[in-house]
Parts: sequence; C-alpha cells; structure tokens
Amino acid sequence: MLKIALMITTALVFVSQSAFALTKSPVDRDRDRNAEFLCTYGFDVTSAHYSISGHRPSESFSSSWKHEATPIKGAGQTIDGIVIADYLEVVGMGRLFEVGIYSNTASNTPGALIAGSGPTSANQKCKVRTVQVPQTTLEKGKKYWIEELTIPGKGRGRDDTSIKWIMRKTGKNNVLYQYHYWRAYSGGSSVSYTTPWTHSTILPHPPFVKAR
Repeated sequence: MLKIALMITTALVFVSQSAFALTKSPVDRDRDRNAEFLCTYGFDVTSAHYSISGHRPSESFSSSWKHEATPIKGAGQTIDGIVIADYLEVVGMGRLFEVGIYSNTASNTPGALIAGSGPTSANQKCKVRTVQVPQTTLEKGKKYWIEELTIPGKGRGRDDTSIKWIMRKTGKNNVLYQYHYWRAYSGGSSVSYTTPWTHSTILPHPPFVKAR
C-alpha cells in the first residue's frame, strides 16, 4: 500500500513540475513583452537607389539616405568592436550597413570617421551582435559618436536598404539624424540637398549600442 502511495505521489509531482515548466511565470511573460516592444521600436537607418524608368544614362535616377548617430563618452579603453542590436526591416532588398566611431565637432555633431566596420550584412531577426572595427583607444571623458548607415544597392529599378536600430529600454535620447536626397532628370538638370544633423524626437530612449 505504501509503495502504491509513493508511486502516486511521484506521478503527481512529475505532472506538477511539467505543468509548471510549460506555463510561463508573469516575470517571463513581461520579459517577452519587453523584448517584443524593443524589437518593434527603433531608429530607421535607410538608403535607396531608384531608377525611374530604366537603367540608361538618359533616364532619371534618384537616391537618398538617412544616417543615425548616438553619443558615447570614452573611458580610456582600447576597443575593437561595437555591440549593437538591429535587424533588416525589409527582407529581400539591400542588406548591407556600416557602423563606426566618429569624432565630435565644435557644434556637437558627428565629425570624422575614427574606426569603421566596413560593409556588414544585417541580421534578418532582432538580436544583439558585435561588429568588429579597427582597434582604437577612446580618450577618457572625451565625447564620440557611434553612427550607423546603410549601403544602397545599384540594381535596376528600386533597390532599398532599411534597417531598424533597436531602442534601449532606458537612457536619455540624444540621437541625431541626417537625411540626404539627390535626383537627376533626363534633361540634364538635378536637385540635391542634405539636412543638418537634427535631434530625433520620435522615441524616448537611445539605440542599443556600446563600444568594447
């Protein structure tokens, strides 16, 4: 009788543990919702190359890009990588991007490139990754910028690259963006402009990034 009772008790414990394993706790559910939120909201880094009606020199073309940059402060460390979280927003089109560390200008905007990744293939899914850059030392207390940009394709018709740079869940948004547009017409005329670096006010927090 005792043996049967022990067998029943063991079975109940096993079933209880299995049910618990299959049921997520409120903390786990909150974590999943938080991850989903962060992977939904981010800063758009884009570029486009568009042939209006074909690929002959006499026809019209246009191109555009939007770069995003966020400030960091050096800590006297030597780094060779940039940790970011982003993903390819439009699958099936361009997928190359670059991320790099830039100097700070007198007007507190990104200046010259210090260390860049070169063309890098974007993730198709939202996740954290480390992108390698040439080894460089960031001076303690000095302001730098980490800038992300995409590389447009050169195919016939429309060829866009669109990447979502995921928002961090905390921190002050000091992100700047810059937009450029160019269009050439078949008659030989063209129009081109580049906006000044402008504070991005769409999201409350900065993108996920750090130099290491």
